[in-house]
Amino acid sequence: MEQFFRSDPTSPIQMGVTSYEATVTVFEAHGDKAYIDGFFIEKAKGDANAGNFPMFFQQIVNEHGQWKWFGNQK
Repeated sequence: MEQFFRSDPTSPIQMGVTSYEATVTVFEAHGDKAYIDGFFIEKAKGDANAGNFPMFFQQIVNEHGQWKWFGNQK
């Protein structure tokens, strides 16, 4: 994954992304799992405007007191 971000021309870093922040507007906890919704704010160098992208109602899980993105479990 690191190789992708460092060298692939389609990676966010190569496309000039300087920051990517999550803003949560909905948090529905159900035990050690929660459903969240909101949006991501992406800023790129050379662009005065920040882009907003929907989060599309994600699931997160509480592991040892920390909330983490749920997915790609092995």
